[in-house]
Amino acid sequence: MEDPTPPSTVMVKGFDLRKGEVCRFYFENTRKGGGDIAELVVDEDQEAIFITFEDPEVAQNVITMPHKIGGRDLEVSLYTPKKAAPMRHKSQEPAEEEEEAPLRTVVFHIGQETSESEDTYALFFESPRHGGGEVEAVNIDKDKGLVYITFEEPSVAERVAGKTHRIAGRQVEVTLFQPPKPRPTYPEKLLFKNIADGTARDCLCMYLERITGLDPAEVLYGDEVGTVLVTFDHEPDLVKTAQFCQKRKLEGRQLTVAKVPISNCLLVENLNDRTTEDTVELYFENKRSGGGAVEKVEMVPEENKCFVFFEDHEVLDGVLQKPHKIDGAQLSVKRYMECLGQSGGSQDPTAFTAPKPVVMTNVDPYKVAFLRQSQEIKAGFLQQLSNSHAEVKFEGNNLSIACSLNPSVPKARILARTWATDVQQVAGEFLGMIDVLKRHLVQQIWPEVETVVRSANIASPKGATFFLVPEESAFVVVGMKSIAKELLDKINTVATAAVEEAIEIREVKKTNT
Repeated sequence: MEDPTPPSTVMVKGFDLRKGEVCRFYFENTRKGGGDIAELVVDEDQEAIFITFEDPEVAQNVITMPHKIGGRDLEVSLYTPKKAAPMRHKSQEPAEEEEEAPLRTVVFHIGQETSESEDTYALFFESPRHGGGEVEAVNIDKDKGLVYITFEEPSVAERVAGKTHRIAGRQVEVTLFQPPKPRPTYPEKLLFKNIADGTARDCLCMYLERITGLDPAEVLYGDEVGTVLVTFDHEPDLVKTAQFCQKRKLEGRQLTVAKVPISNCLLVENLNDRTTEDTVELYFENKRSGGGAVEKVEMVPEENKCFVFFEDHEVLDGVLQKPHKIDGAQLSVKRYMECLGQSGGSQDPTAFTAPKPVVMTNVDPYKVAFLRQSQEIKAGFLQQLSNSHAEVKFEGNNLSIACSLNPSVPKARILARTWATDVQQVAGEFLGMIDVLKRHLVQQIWPEVETVVRSANIASPKGATFFLVPEESAFVVVGMKSIAKELLDKINTVATAAVEEAIEIREVKKTNT
């Protein structure tokens, strides 16, 4: 797209980039040849300030004059951005329909229990005996029990399709696969990415208005850092907006922009604990729910919610107009925009939602008992998790780890996204450094050995302890790896002597009787 107007932007070098407002005041001064400024952008990458004047003649005047601010000589020159490669847009395409590419993929149902590899299917369909030819790709969808074969030549796909083949002892009906058409996009919505985390909302809105010429009606911040979904009052021009993004950085960042496919997904919350994936799928495929064919269901059982993806996005409006109840639970159902993440987006760039606690179940009970007993090791464990913004509660043999992040913590929104995974890794690594070592004894001599070990007053070093377990005729040593081994050796020495003595006494008694 050629711009017939003369350049109105100048590039200023040699000035302190941190003092952009001072630079603005200087170049708005008519005595310096300046005038009204439409935009001022500080570009740290190029170590320059770009000033766009409302009147192109002002830009021409400015470059003819010398400029000095704070004793620094400035280098001022006209800036003409490189022309971006033309982008194709639906509105620029020819009116006639595009010719569809010939189909090269076939599909057949093999069942979820199949154990055949991709090579097995590739070799089968490359064989001339089966009417095959060169195979480009094999994809197995184990969840649905489907196999997709893509050939290099469409004629081979046509030849193979419509026939019954016997593969690995099974009869399968092969058909041509018609890929689903891409979903249409929202006309008034655009998705922007690579926005700096600290960019103020007002600054972003002014930038969006500048590059689109439209007022942002709604701005939603996604879970992914730097992602914003913007709804405008009218349909924006994607091509011009993309070109402006290439020419005009926002606080040193070059944004990317894309259209947003119409959602085909619902977020369903407040599920009953016993509700299964199959129940959800059957419910939303039933006409009474207002739904239709379900593409897939993604369960999030720990949060009593799921995501329901429909094959036809148009059914969502019908579903949203009705109340829904499954297994006695009144459901909360709303449209889900995948590009915003699981939170559904927020109007506040600083909005923060604390992650739910992580409960680590089935932790070795001896490790939990050791942590409770050893104040020094427990303190180290708590400190490790505290560094990851976590607090721990001991609940039986489970560890309940709560998030201590709050909006005042720098980059809290970013840290929250991986918090659950991070704390599980930290806790797992710490618990992995603790050994649980057992020695079982013959039940008949356990009483004597237990008495000796208890009376020996074996001192536990820092970082390890031991437990006597009469019901198992065993003693258990728990502690940090190398320290636990040393303590086990001490106890073994005492126990072995006690065992030998007990055996000797029993032999003497047998002889006397």
